[in-house]
Amino acid sequence: MSYIKQEFVKRILIEEGERLKKYQGLALQSRLQFHTYRVFNNRTMDVTGGDVLDGKLSFTHTAEQRFLDIKRKMRSKTTNRSYTRVYKIHNRFVYGQYQRIATRLMFDFTDEVAEQIKLDFNNNKQNG
Repeated sequence: MSYIKQEFVKRILIEEGERLKKYQGLALQSRLQFHTYRVFNNRTMDVTGGDVLDGKLSFTHTAEQRFLDIKRKMRSKTTNRSYTRVYKIHNRFVYGQYQRIATRLMFDFTDEVAEQIKLDFNNNKQNG
């Protein structure tokens, strides 16, 4: 049963990591008109796990991406009025994924999921 739970954790982390890259990528493309290629292409996701149930999802990105999320005062060149500019491209997605991963790990492990993982393992064992 331990292998099944490890595989479940690994699958959840892989799915949510890919989901994070997908939806954050869409936000980057729609909100940024400058240096998007570098910020977009330099994001990587890696899932590692050990012998116990502790999986690790590593999401790396440029430092610039983190700082684009910070509020800052801007001044309009034409009307000389100040306004606040923020690109919601980091915290919104990362902390949303933390919550989603925690929820899925708590509630998504059912008997059907365990049976599906067993079937996948047996199929891979026979084919490989």
